[in-house]
Amino acid sequence: MADEMEEVRQELYLEEEAEREHRRQLAELEKRQRQRDELQREQEEMKRQRQIRLQAEREQEEAYKQQVGWHHGFFIINSEIVS
Repeated sequence: MADEMEEVRQELYLEEEAEREHRRQLAELEKRQRQRDELQREQEEMKRQRQIRLQAEREQEEAYKQQVGWHHGFFIINSEIVS
């Protein structure tokens, strides 16, 4: 009877140990997934910021061209086209 009780205790211990290992592995997988998600969000944000910066640069360049009279590769001075 004592041997059977010890065997049951051992089985219970092994099952609990397996369950702890399973939870640990699951937690590790979830952690890696959160890290991947965060990295993806950071990359998307960097891409969005870059697009905003490039658009601002294009607008600034266009405003400069308008200011100095640049049009399709030519300067326009007093309504005369100068290349």
